[in-house]
Amino acid sequence: MINRLYITAFVVVSLLGAGFVQAEADSISFSPKDLYQGEPLMIQINTSTNSVRSIKFGGVPVRIFKYKNKPTGLVGIELNKATGVYSVTAELSDGRVISSNIEVKQKKVKTAPYTIPKKLGGDTIQSQQSLIATLADENNSFKHIKTSNKTFWFSDFTPPLKKIKINDEFGYHRQLANIIMAHKGVDYSASTGTKVMSTNDGIVRVVGEYRNYGKTVIVDHGLGVLSFYLHLLEARVKEGQFVFKGDTIGYSGESGYADAPHLHFSIRIYGVSVDPVKFLELFK
Repeated sequence: MINRLYITAFVVVSLLGAGFVQAEADSISFSPKDLYQGEPLMIQINTSTNSVRSIKFGGVPVRIFKYKNKPTGLVGIELNKATGVYSVTAELSDGRVISSNIEVKQKKVKTAPYTIPKKLGGDTIQSQQSLIATLADENNSFKHIKTSNKTFWFSDFTPPLKKIKINDEFGYHRQLANIIMAHKGVDYSASTGTKVMSTNDGIVRVVGEYRNYGKTVIVDHGLGVLSFYLHLLEARVKEGQFVFKGDTIGYSGESGYADAPHLHFSIRIYGVSVDPVKFLELFK
């Protein structure tokens, strides 16, 4: 009888212990661990239940998807996001809530002089005013691009060119007289006619030509993730077309606000422009 009671007690304690270890194992992980303004943040929930009801960053809900079989969320940190510590919470399927904190650090921003190409009027006051007005119009036209409520991609994001050389980095300030513009993308070196590839699976939402952005293709990868390909020589896709990672979407050029051939590549997460280089690094 004593032996039976001992065995029963041992089993109960063991089960309670296993439950305690499971609860302790539930956690939130971040990539990158050192987060700066203008960067993307990947939040992953490590839980044996493998099911999460909600994720919040700074109290704001984050859409959830599965990546590497873990509940995951993506957040775009604005270039002018207030620095400081932000809370991240996750409600698990059993009702428990786990939390963690991450600090948004200040990005060091460089400033460089910039000029307006002669094809857009050169460096005159009138050209500067036209640039600001038309840039605002073009950006407004991109605010309401449709994005799917599911992910179209199931593998890592990859660079849009076979050979990668960065001419201009993300986030630096371009100064035109008393006007300062943040560069919300990365400029890759690319001679005229270089093949430009989709960074991942998705639906082409925009194929158009704009005064400043030139010939442009925008691909929706789902859950607010959009990739932008600017200053193209030509586009080789149509709106509504589904493209796979590595498909040719166009060829590089110098259309629009460009004084030499290159590819301007941007990533937005629910309307927030983030560093494309850092975004690609999330999936390595």
